Amino acid sequence: MRHYGIPEKFISLIRGTYQDMKCRVAHAGQLSDSFEVKTGVRQGCILSPFLFLLAIDWIMKTTTAGRRNGIQWTLFDQLEDLDFADDLALLSHNHAQMQ
Repeated sequence: MRHYGIPEKFISLIRGTYQDMKCRVAHAGQLSDSFEVKTGVRQGCILSPFLFLLAIDWIMKTTTAGRRNGIQWTLFDQLEDLDFADDLALLSHNHAQMQ
């Protein structure tokens, strides 16, 4: 979020909503014991799509900026990634480029 110039005050507020987050699973009318959620965005939260898009946009820009990774798709086009909605695949010729 800092990368996009989001004020620290908003970052702190959002981080606060994710600290000590717990979840329970409902199945067949029963609730599981609670467990801590350490990764991901909150399901059903109005901010979740925005936070997800910020993360994916940063990943895509960081992994493809100024590099010739991926595969040669046509004579003039380099295919570096396959991404749609919440599915993502990065392509490379070797393991070192993927790192």
